[in-house]
Amino acid sequence: MPRIHDLPPSSDPRRAERSEARRPEHAARPERSGEAARADSVELSEEGRQVQDLRGRLTEAARAMPEVREDRVAQARARLEAGEYDSEGVRRQIADRLLEQFGL
Repeated sequence: MPRIHDLPPSSDPRRAERSEARRPEHAARPERSGEAARADSVELSEEGRQVQDLRGRLTEAARAMPEVREDRVAQARARLEAGEYDSEGVRRQIADRLLEQFGL
């Protein structure tokens, strides 16, 4: 059974909004007094900020990529036409990977 710490973070920014919308009104704004009345805060280390920045840049780069990579398709097509994939070993490897992908 997966634990919370094992799950990847959600990439859906609306998830937090939906979660907040389901909270009862009294749970959304707890009343505190004294020292507990201060706002909670979080500080990221420099390394944490760098990781966060890199993750954001990588996400944007991935979103900017086309769904079909024409260069890879052309490369595979040329290899296919040259007969590089026409061997028993290649067919077995393709079959094994397909079975693995479908959990068989």
